[in-house]
Amino acid sequence: GPQTIPVHIRYPTSCIFFPQMERNETKCDYCGVSYLTLYENRQLQSRLAQLEAELQEWKETAQREKAQLEAWELNRLEQERELQAQVDVREKTTRDELEKRYRDMTKTLKDEFEAKSDRTRNKMKFSYREKCRKCLHSVCQTGPRF
Repeated sequence: GPQTIPVHIRYPTSCIFFPQMERNETKCDYCGVSYLTLYENRQLQSRLAQLEAELQEWKETAQREKAQLEAWELNRLEQERELQAQVDVREKTTRDELEKRYRDMTKTLKDEFEAKSDRTRNKMKFSYREKCRKCLHSVCQTGPRF
């Protein structure tokens, strides 16, 4: 016997089951379009609207995620700049401190060297004077030796 297609077409007052019939047998007397075609078209339009809504949700989600990623990237770059600025300041401070220590150490060593040099020179002068005095004293007491 004829099989029934489990398709419901809703009308304002009833639900109709169409037996397996040719499309031209189920056409609207007013517009000539098959009721099955109209029903399928409405189903497809409904599914299309649903898929378009889902697609829009996906697009919005993608836009939000993209904006969030961009914000994270900007934040990362800002943190990198701040960190680099801190490193630069520390590096300059350390370099300045080392340069000052070097200058101070150089000055201290120079001062110590000059002081030691002066002491050695003074000792040599004193020693030379003493030798000269002894020499003169002995010359004066004994007379020149020729």
